Amino acid sequence: MDNIPVTPTNILDTIDAAVNRLCACGCLRPLGPDGPSAYWATETCQLRWQSGVDPGKHAARVRSAAERLRRRRERQAADVLIHAGVATTMDRDAVVRAMNQAAEAMRRFLQQWAEQAAPAFEQLRRTLDQFRAAGPVAEVPPTDPMERALWLRRNRNTGPKQPMRAPKLIDPTRGR
Repeated sequence: MDNIPVTPTNILDTIDAAVNRLCACGCLRPLGPDGPSAYWATETCQLRWQSGVDPGKHAARVRSAAERLRRRRERQAADVLIHAGVATTMDRDAVVRAMNQAAEAMRRFLQQWAEQAAPAFEQLRRTLDQFRAAGPVAEVPPTDPMERALWLRRNRNTGPKQPMRAPKLIDPTRGR
C-alpha cells in the first residue's frame, strides 16, 4: 500500500482545465488555439501555477502593494512640499489631502477642457483630411531628361540669397 502514488489535486485541476480549454493556473481564462501553451493562457500563468500562487490572492497582493506604493509616494511628495516651504502646515496628512483635492480639481478642469475642445479638434481633423485628400501640392518633375534639367534649374534651391554689396566709394580727389 505504501508504494501507491497519490495524485496531487493540482494535477487533476490541470487535466480538468485542459479538457475545458481553460487556463490551468486558476484564472479561468479561455485558451486560444494559437496561444502560447496548451495548458496556460500566458507565461505568467504558468509561473504562477508552478510557484503555487493562487490567482485571487496574487491579484489582491498586487492591488495592496500598489496602494502602499501610492500612499508612500503621497507621503514623500508631502514631505518635499513641507521641507520646501510650499505648505503652510507641518501636518503631512493635511498636505496629502490638499494635494489630492488639487489633483481632483485639475482632473475636472482637464475633463471640461477636453469636452469643450473636442468640436475644435474634430473640425481640425476634417480640415486635415481634406488637405490629405487633395494630395501633395509639390509639382512632379518631368521625365524627359532635357525638360527635367530645365525644371531642376528653375526650381533649384541654392540657399538664402546673398545681399548685394554696396559699391565702393571713390574719393573725388582721388587721394589715398
